[in-house]
Amino acid sequence: MSIGRGIRCSLLAAALMLSTAVPAMAQRTHALVVAGLSGDPAFRTRFTTAVTATRTAATERWGVADSSLIVLTEDSAAFNGRSTKANIGQAFVTLSKRVSPGDILLVLLLGHGSGEGAGSKVNLPGPDATAAEYASWLAPFAQQQVVFVNAATGSGDFVPVLATPGRVVVTATRSAVEKNDAEFLQFFTRALTSDDADADKDGRLSVLEAFRFARTEVEKSYEAGNRILTEACRVE
Repeated sequence: MSIGRGIRCSLLAAALMLSTAVPAMAQRTHALVVAGLSGDPAFRTRFTTAVTATRTAATERWGVADSSLIVLTEDSAAFNGRSTKANIGQAFVTLSKRVSPGDILLVLLLGHGSGEGAGSKVNLPGPDATAAEYASWLAPFAQQQVVFVNAATGSGDFVPVLATPGRVVVTATRSAVEKNDAEFLQFFTRALTSDDADADKDGRLSVLEAFRFARTEVEKSYEAGNRILTEACRVE
């Protein structure tokens, strides 16, 4: 289900407002960060860097409580466990018991994507979870402001499957066909974990600011390398 551009932009501006100071009884932020299979040492380093930076920002900049932050990676010894399909599903169940109406749920998914439509996925240790399964996991969060970011390659087909009123869905690519190494992750992570994307310098970050920053930096990177733009990030 699609929503109008004006409403969508309002949601983007309001759905994720992050600041260093979180007053008592304020709207709370909960986060699930999932890193899929890396495939080689270079990607493993890149994913680990992004996950570590995001986790640090969540606790130190956004005031996310440890009980409301779940980080899953391909390494069972790191963070809160392996990023298996079963563990991801359980993480959504756990967070659904901790949220209150009006809270924010941020989901950040990164890795290598593939598939088409509802069957689109990000490669995980063991069976892969599909876009349709992520949609079912998000169903209990109808009273929360959900921001779902799929920073994996070939992630565009997640948008029509997950998009619904009251939810913001961001993907690194416009379609599942764009499977080249995506640069969106590094710039979106930078937007979330620094002050670089805070356009109005008010000490708070909106999804719109983060998205615009990452999109602009991706375009600059391709232009600097005199390359044809082969990835187009998307938001609904």
